[in-house]
Amino acid sequence: MPARAARPFNPRGLRAVLLPFTHFRSLDAARRTALAGAIAVGVGAVSGIPDFGWIEASLLLIAVSVVRVLARQLESDPFPLPFHDGTLVAAGGLWGAVVVLINSFDGADLGTVLIVLGGCVALTLAGLRVRARGDHYWFE
Repeated sequence: MPARAARPFNPRGLRAVLLPFTHFRSLDAARRTALAGAIAVGVGAVSGIPDFGWIEASLLLIAVSVVRVLARQLESDPFPLPFHDGTLVAAGGLWGAVVVLINSFDGADLGTVLIVLGGCVALTLAGLRVRARGDHYWFE
């Protein structure tokens, strides 16, 4: 049986996801708020692991996406987001808030709902702050 080829080395990997946490001081206030909101949403999503489903997966996707966007900025590897501002981060925060509010009527734990809702509010405010500043890109 022939040996399987080695996977190519990716220098970004896990380091790229951890970058916003290791370089927190180099982020401005709006990006720090977005990171704090993403952490709160991620913690709230992971706290529902015994009943992990589509709702928790969508919340975790929002949190990981915001952290990855911040990591790309710190890597000095900017890319333009659609709508050229914090609109998508704010939309992610609003979407997470809608999802968790709908889930709260289904008997979700009040503590988890409040944690995730607070994180979603932080994401929305961070996105709106970047949009109000008139940044044409999330990265500048």
